[in-house]
Amino acid sequence: MGFLDGVAGRLKKFSDGRIEGRVERITRETERIESQFRAEAKKFGIEIYRTASRNYYEILGIRYTNDQKQIRDAYLRLIKRYHPDVSSDVSAKERSEEINEAYGVLKDRSKKLDYDTAFSKGTNRLGAGASRAMSDALLKRYMEMREKEFNEFRERISTPQYKDAIKSAIEDVTDWKKRFKKSESYVFGPILDQARSIRKLGRVNSSILKSKYGSRYYEKLSRNARTLAMLSESASEIEKGIAAVAASTRSKIGEDEEKIARRLRASV
Repeated sequence: MGFLDGVAGRLKKFSDGRIEGRVERITRETERIESQFRAEAKKFGIEIYRTASRNYYEILGIRYTNDQKQIRDAYLRLIKRYHPDVSSDVSAKERSEEINEAYGVLKDRSKKLDYDTAFSKGTNRLGAGASRAMSDALLKRYMEMREKEFNEFRERISTPQYKDAIKSAIEDVTDWKKRFKKSESYVFGPILDQARSIRKLGRVNSSILKSKYGSRYYEKLSRNARTLAMLSESASEIEKGIAAVAASTRSKIGEDEEKIARRLRASV
């Protein structure tokens, strides 16, 4: 019996270690993907706010205001209460992080203006600036690819060619939809890949939280779940913005590209 108890103990320890390691990996992966997602979003001037359903004024326990003294007083009152070094509240660390983030934005007049504008339109929705930055990046990449392909086309037909070979070259260089799709993938691929990773990680985190081991790591997994939910909501808004920008840009260039294609085909 002693031997079997020892084996059972070792197996339990091994199993517990595997679960703990899995939770730690998910925690690290959440931090990594959040950092990368924020960095990619920032390239288009998009600010990802941590609070997806609440606003920073609510976190500080005040109504909308431009009074910096009121904002600072609210911050000091709450941070003294929830700072992890002085609070015994189980959610102290999480609450202090929210309070610090809220104050970090609202105390800065420029950030506050951006936040107020974004929040008034709905959390994390893309403003005109972000849409313009996305459109400019997509169009720039497309024109770079277009110039390269047309240069290659000119070299390709610079020597005498059979008619069928010229027709083939024309079809290749006028396939603007293929070129546009490649441009989309280049510009938006990284942030869209991260959006998919965020959702996948959220499902994994949720499955462990619901398992028999979940209660043991409830605080850590719950915090992760909230972060991933916030990122997922932001990702959905960005995906909608990307789809709208891509459709608009495709429409702008499509008519001109089709005209050029018709002229080239008629020239053979």
